[in-house]
Amino acid sequence: MSTYWWIFITDDSISAVAGSLKASTSRTMKREFKSEVKRFYWSDVSFWSGSYYVASSGGAPIEKLRQYINSQNVPKA
Repeated sequence: MSTYWWIFITDDSISAVAGSLKASTSRTMKREFKSEVKRFYWSDVSFWSGSYYVASSGGAPIEKLRQYINSQNVPKA
């Protein structure tokens, strides 16, 4: 199973969007999976690293992007 996020940015900077996504997912993980997270994080350390990766599609049609993403799920023989 693969998970992809389709994000369309309007006025916010990419770094602000990445920071918001990381902060909200960290809060959700710590709240929803508290006992599992505590096994690996003994104190209130950061859940995510400070880095992130962003790629641009250069205006490609959404259907072409979906085809590309789906082709990445095919195991090589």
